[in-house]
Amino acid sequence: MAVGSALMLAALVGGGALLLGNGADGTDGTDDAGDATAPASGPGPEGDREPAPGTAPLTRPGPGGLALPVLPGWQEHPPEASGGGLLVTTGGYPCPADPARSCVTAGAFLGPAGATAGTDPRQVAEADIAAHIEESFGAATYDGVREQEIVLAEETTVAGERGYRIRTLLTTGAGIDAYAESVVFPAPDGSGQLLALRFGFDLGGEAPPAGDMDRITAGIRPPDGDGSRTG
Repeated sequence: MAVGSALMLAALVGGGALLLGNGADGTDGTDDAGDATAPASGPGPEGDREPAPGTAPLTRPGPGGLALPVLPGWQEHPPEASGGGLLVTTGGYPCPADPARSCVTAGAFLGPAGATAGTDPRQVAEADIAAHIEESFGAATYDGVREQEIVLAEETTVAGERGYRIRTLLTTGAGIDAYAESVVFPAPDGSGQLLALRFGFDLGGEAPPAGDMDRITAGIRPPDGDGSRTG
């Protein structure tokens, strides 16, 4: 997934890797390799490696009072590196289109959703996934996208709130296959604000299994609560 030097929300998370800026440090890959043949929404062959939702360490509180789980092999980034949202990543390598930049094998970003697409989670998710792919897999990092296919589009529940998610399988111009996913849901604090959770996962190699997207989504909650409405 791609993050420009300006660290803008729209560019923070993308399909195969996350750009942290020139010379940014990245962790090595996870201990378990992902399986490119695993179903997009399933846990993959390494599905039993992760603790049940609610048991993983959490990030600091972020948008809507929520926190992201930090799965084994993942790391949290500080506020100044996440544009005011929450950012967790794993793996690190030079971006294919610009080796001076650092990309990651997988990442997740939680922040406010764009207001221009309306208030319906499905409509906002449809707009966000298109922006997510364009901003995260552009010519500057992955030589753009050659092919894309929606593999998952459905209602979902995040932190006790009904939302909508779209997952797209991409083949980039650099030849890297990846998943990009946008999940849009109301903040559980009663504010009426929509939040966007963006994922970017390489397929195979040192990338984590696609099931980590589902694990992170299921583990989102207030640091001191279970994800139910607090306001």
